[in-house]
Amino acid sequence: MNGKIKVKFFDGALEGFCKKYIGEFNAGRFEIVAIRIFAAQGFTVTIYAIDRENKSTLLPPNKQPTRKFKIENVNAADIPQIVESFNFTVAEENFDLDEIEVLNR
Repeated sequence: MNGKIKVKFFDGALEGFCKKYIGEFNAGRFEIVAIRIFAAQGFTVTIYAIDRENKSTLLPPNKQPTRKFKIENVNAADIPQIVESFNFTVAEENFDLDEIEVLNR
């Protein structure tokens, strides 16, 4: 199944999480733009952050210099400490959620 998710993080918690797990993380340098949480036998969290100090001219037009920080074996107890709330919906892969009209609101 595929779907959509909306996540609200506690203020400052995501930056604190990054400082705990990523030694080189500096909130002044990196702007977090995406996060992936994978859960199976354990948790893997991947942070995507724009590198504000990277002034490379080798990037294609309209591309941002982004660093990927992959953190494996994240303590499960840390996840509720950063996520204030989340809401998600999943549906069959061949079903487009944007094409439904709920009749019994």
